Amino acid sequence: MIGLETSAIRDEYEVKRWDGVEREFESWDRDHSLASAMRECAIGFYLDIARIIGKKEMQQSVSRLNCQNHYISGGVDTFCLDSSRKISALEQVAFIEMLVEEQFPIAEKHQKTVK
Repeated sequence: MIGLETSAIRDEYEVKRWDGVEREFESWDRDHSLASAMRECAIGFYLDIARIIGKKEMQQSVSRLNCQNHYISGGVDTFCLDSSRKISALEQVAFIEMLVEEQFPIAEKHQKTVK
């Protein structure tokens, strides 16, 4: 959602080129659109989007969304992967409920795209 809101990606069809880094799953090692990255949980796609967004904007967005620890320690492209605080099952459910109800302070069209 943050990538859409900040225009780091136009829509679910825009393709980001694979960075050439071989990762844990072969399905991650190719070009992805938002739609395919979500299906495959393609980490490289999300890292690229986070780098485009940048640290300052990402910090503001994470705080505004009330996500995770509210800070992005460890770097703009690794804070979700390396955080010392893990998201509980209840926090995951709450996040999904907010998305389903389109309650995030993000454009409704971006929430619908992610859904």
